[in-house]
Amino acid sequence: MLMIVLGIVKLKGRKQQLERKNDYANKIYNLKYDRVFNKSVICGKDTRAINKILTDILEEEVEVIKYVPTYIKVKKKYSKYKTVDILAKVKDKIINVEINTRYDEIIKERNLVYYTSIYSETIKRGEKLPRDKVVQINLNYNKGGEKLKEKYYICEEESKKKYNENFKIITVNLEKYKEEWYRRNIEGDKRHIYLVMLSANKKELKMLSKQDEIVKEVSEEVFILNEDGSYTRTISIEEENRIIQKQRENLAYEKGEQKGELKGIEQTRIKTAKEMIIDGMGIDKIIKYTDLTKNEIQKLIKKIKEKK
Repeated sequence: MLMIVLGIVKLKGRKQQLERKNDYANKIYNLKYDRVFNKSVICGKDTRAINKILTDILEEEVEVIKYVPTYIKVKKKYSKYKTVDILAKVKDKIINVEINTRYDEIIKERNLVYYTSIYSETIKRGEKLPRDKVVQINLNYNKGGEKLKEKYYICEEESKKKYNENFKIITVNLEKYKEEWYRRNIEGDKRHIYLVMLSANKKELKMLSKQDEIVKEVSEEVFILNEDGSYTRTISIEEENRIIQKQRENLAYEKGEQKGELKGIEQTRIKTAKEMIIDGMGIDKIIKYTDLTKNEIQKLIKKIKEKK
């Protein structure tokens, strides 16, 4: 009996090692990274891929006329200017696309500031109000929830009557789209293929490439970028976590100043550390980006393991 149990344990261990090896082999800097997205999807005058993505999200035929300069003024204490991820002009709309590797209160507040800044810049003193609708699309990773997509407007509380037709924010749960695609598990099923592509790993991109020529071209560009070591070094997840941590601390300071106190900084560091642990970051890097002690981080690791 003991020998059988040991044999089963060894088989499980080998299976887990193989799964980890396969996961590692399929990990790439994919389209969740805005720099990869811009290089692979926003390819000069070729707007086919972004047209397909926007058409699926807006549920109407979309054709990008031109890309608008993405350098906008932002009236914020910690950031006077911001380069938004994508700003495009279509027939009757200006579309701002933000790629969010995480989606929490700091990201929501930041993106709302970008949205209102873009909207205000469409109005010049002495001119009529803009006829174009301004739509912000949030492409979200690690969002959670069951809905594929959510639409937000300014409206009256009881009747839900819209206050302004020009205001619209859409959040897209990309991992939920991929989950639905796996659930269907139908060879050649092309429903939402362009949204599934945005969260696909190496293996999944190869599978999707067999179904669509545009996906194939985008995927090939992603693979080329991943072979360029000088390029991938500029988009590391460690740098991304450092930026998010700084944004969270800035927000905590702002809220603390409003209340006459500076509480909340420690909570933002703990939250960032937890996310870095889940992402598989080493303790030394977590210490570097959060200023927590080694002992504090080890306690967090223990708590995370206990919950699994």
